[in-house]
Amino acid sequence: MAIIRMCCCCGIRSGSIACAVYSIVIALLGIASFSFSWAGIHNTENTLYEIQAELPGLFGNLDIDSYIVALTVDYVLADITLSFVFITSIFVIVGINQDNKQLLSPFIVAKSVGFVWYLYAIAVSLYSVISIGYEYGGVAIVAELIALFPFFITDIVCVLCVLSQYQEYRDGRGRISDANRVNERQTTVVIEQQQLPSGTGAFAYQHMQGDLPPAYSNPTVQVKTVPGAI
Repeated sequence: MAIIRMCCCCGIRSGSIACAVYSIVIALLGIASFSFSWAGIHNTENTLYEIQAELPGLFGNLDIDSYIVALTVDYVLADITLSFVFITSIFVIVGINQDNKQLLSPFIVAKSVGFVWYLYAIAVSLYSVISIGYEYGGVAIVAELIALFPFFITDIVCVLCVLSQYQEYRDGRGRISDANRVNERQTTVVIEQQQLPSGTGAFAYQHMQGDLPPAYSNPTVQVKTVPGAI
């Protein structure tokens, strides 16, 4: 049974596609941002050394070389993870259109690796807090948590949505053919009754006397097919 039944204000099938599109956009933006930061890592290192020379003790016990290495690993891990997410998000779109559950699995793995990166990024911020001190490093860790929290929650929703669609496929449900059959079965019975003609009272009285045929016919029933949402 699927973990959730609704995602992004729609069914998990459409929701999985929405999550994949969202992940593609975020992955492209993230790759551009972290690649830019990675390219400027040497400038960051030089800036830190200049500040340390002008203001000795400002960075406390921070080992700049170790910190730069940690940042470099952070940027590289982020680019690799986001590239993996980008590729597997395309797999999700293709897998949904082809009803192929195997193409959904890599996306779940990629997002899981992304959670590991979240933890590493927070660990780097904690390292700066411990080394520099809370007065300066505390601002960094708070900013890091605030920036990562919305993406962390959204990624959890994406994983649950795609995982639920995978479970639907595994259990023999959730295919486009299943949705079409559901739409065909959704019908609405409309009962229409003709309006009584003018002079209803007289007609009704004469009908009771047996002088006239019924003033109105029996109700008619119409069955209309109403398409449902996929």
